[in-house]
Formats: sequence, C-alpha cells, structure tokens
Amino acid sequence: MKASGLVIIGGEYRPWAHSSMGSITMEALKRIATDYCFLSAPGIVAVSCVHPYEEVAEVKRAMLRAGSESVLLADHAKFSRRGIFRFADVGEFDHVIVDSGTPESIRLGAAHEEPRRHRRRR
Repeated sequence: MKASGLVIIGGEYRPWAHSSMGSITMEALKRIATDYCFLSAPGIVAVSCVHPYEEVAEVKRAMLRAGSESVLLADHAKFSRRGIFRFADVGEFDHVIVDSGTPESIRLGAAHEEPRRHRRRR
C-alpha cells in the first residue's frame, strides 16, 4: 500500500476558518500539485459553489486548481444557502458527494453536469 502524506500550507492562520490564508498561502498553492482535492461549499446557488468571504473563495479556487482529482462534499442544507463569492461550478468537480437529504432533482442535475477541466494536470 502506498503511504499517504499530509502537506501543511503556510500563511496567516485564521482560527474561525481553521485554515491558512493570505499571500503566503496563495503562493504556496501555486507551487503544489495534489492527487486529490476535497472541498466543501457553505452555499450552492444554481450550479455555483459560493462563499461569504472573498479570501476563503480565493484559497478554494487555488486548491481546486492544484488537485488532479477533485471532490465536492455538500449536505442538503448547502443548496439553500447563499454567498457572494463564487469559487467553482459544480461541474468543475470530478465527483460530488451529497447526503440522503439532498433532493433527487439536485442529485440528478449534478450527475448530468458535464465536468470541465480548468485545473493543472500532472
């Protein structure tokens, strides 16, 4: 079995988000390529993943570009929440994982969304 590793990105730590942000974080994300990128979205409006904070949306965009294969994790509540800053469309993810409370119309729509590759590939 192949050993897994964990890479911690530097930058200014934001306790409320449990993550690093800022210019150091953004520069570090430009220099890495990962096998997988798992992201969540606090809100999904139509087919767009949104976040209420621009700084977080920028980091999520950069993380998505760094991943060879991407997974969106969203529970049913995310589909009724709003945000100002778009960081991706659902179709930009290779996989979308939702919970059983997500309406079938949304699950079927995500299944038929054509993936768009705008990320760096190895």
